[in-house]
Amino acid sequence: MNLEVALILNQIFDDFVEAEDDILQPQRQFLRKENAFDLSDASFIKNFRLTKDVTRQLINILTPFLEPPSRKSALSIETKILTALHFYGHGTYQEGVGKNIFSGVSQASVSRSINEVTNALNSEEVKRRFIKCPRNINELQELRTRYLE
Repeated sequence: MNLEVALILNQIFDDFVEAEDDILQPQRQFLRKENAFDLSDASFIKNFRLTKDVTRQLINILTPFLEPPSRKSALSIETKILTALHFYGHGTYQEGVGKNIFSGVSQASVSRSINEVTNALNSEEVKRRFIKCPRNINELQELRTRYLE
């Protein structure tokens, strides 16, 4: 076998090995994420069912109850909350929520975000802040009266 043929065969073999590596270990592709707060107010409400101001307040309230990102590729607290809000507002499949242009995360990450945000919303401190039950019959009557007005 002459040198030229050996070099060509070697190049073909190298190309084959490189192609095989790409098939067996595909490069991770990240979706380009858009900033949800750049949406118009109407589009934001359509996607997340809350206004931008209320969403920012919710992010501030829930931040102490959520796990901060532990590595560069981890989801931010804002992304977790927006992902959960989108899921709550649309009641759609988790995979579809993850592929939307505002979060671009895997189904597993969507599931973890929904779980974490739901647990934060159900924490005693958050519930006490927003859910008030009447303590006696007078408060109950007052609530009924206000509701019927």
